[in-house]
Amino acid sequence: MIQRIVALGNGMLSLFAHGGPVMWAILAVSVGAATVAIERAIFFARLRGDRRTGDAFRVACASGDFARAETACAGFRGPAGGALREALAARGWGLPAVEDAFNSELERARESLERHLGGLSVAARGAPLLGLLGTVTGMMRAFMRVEAAGGEVEVAALAGGIWEALLTTAFGLVVAVPALFAWHYFRAAAEWYLRMMRDAGERLVASSRKAGDAP
Repeated sequence: MIQRIVALGNGMLSLFAHGGPVMWAILAVSVGAATVAIERAIFFARLRGDRRTGDAFRVACASGDFARAETACAGFRGPAGGALREALAARGWGLPAVEDAFNSELERARESLERHLGGLSVAARGAPLLGLLGTVTGMMRAFMRVEAAGGEVEVAALAGGIWEALLTTAFGLVVAVPALFAWHYFRAAAEWYLRMMRDAGERLVASSRKAGDAP
């Protein structure tokens, strides 16, 4: 098993070395995309329990128990807790203040939830372009060899040069496809969390209006 892993690693290193200098740029993009994906995966994994906390918050608001709703805010592990706590604190200033406080915190939460996702988008779009650039420059080098040889070059040598050039396209796609899926997944996770926050905020506003908080 270990020998197979070592052989696979050596094979990947050999392919990488044959891809030319553009491979280093693709490697840098892949490292950046992997770093963002891991960080966001850990971030959203911590927020899974907020679904139940959000349900508890809405139930408390529906029953008019704002003290229990404020206690529920401590159970959030994401930005919903701070946003809803600020909205609850603004109840003494009237319903418009509750809405303004929550909407302001909602925008801050969006920034937190979508942090670094632009990097994944850039990786998904940029890696294939880098691969294409490597292919073009590799083909240019291959045909420069043909010209230098006066047009008399073995087909095997030309095919080898083209094969090396196509490696960058392959590696670019290997980086881009996971980055694209990761970007869509984390965007969907962020939108779900924001919907959960909006539902909780709307329940708070409706309950505050029913309790007579409107001026």
